[in-house]
Amino acid sequence: MRFRSAALGVVALALGAYAWAQSVAQVERSVQCLALVQASASSEGQSLFLQQMGFGPEALRAFAPSRFERGPGGFRSHTEGAFGYQMEGQREIARSGEVILYQASVRVRSAPPPRAKKTVTVDLSLSELAKTGDAVQPDLRAIEVAATRLGWTSGLAWIIDMSWRGLDTIRVRVALAP
Repeated sequence: MRFRSAALGVVALALGAYAWAQSVAQVERSVQCLALVQASASSEGQSLFLQQMGFGPEALRAFAPSRFERGPGGFRSHTEGAFGYQMEGQREIARSGEVILYQASVRVRSAPPPRAKKTVTVDLSLSELAKTGDAVQPDLRAIEVAATRLGWTSGLAWIIDMSWRGLDTIRVRVALAP
């Protein structure tokens, strides 16, 4: 009986150490995120939606290391490891047709990124993103453009930072690793 209790204690200790190691393996950073949202018929409704729901994870997940693939089927990306975020407020900064560009302060928690092999600065046009109809988020589009420029068909990428440059331009710095 004592052996079983001791074994259970060792297992509990190991599980606790594993959970602690997993929580330590995450990094948190504050970023400025730009996200596109389809305009609502009601500005009050739009405001209430953003206050209660914030941006969707798809507008923020590329701040965490994301595995990507480019191929005949198109561009695909998924976040590596655990990912979490907390928005600290958002504001409208530009419009293009029925698409609104919002900026938000966000705290992002994710696995630590590896050392970047390349860093690429991408300028995106708000009006071009808005024309797609499905409002492609700037972070994912920037990773796709950066990978294409480098000729990479797969790898790991994450957004270092993004900013509104005015005059229809979103600037995004993308880090990439094999």
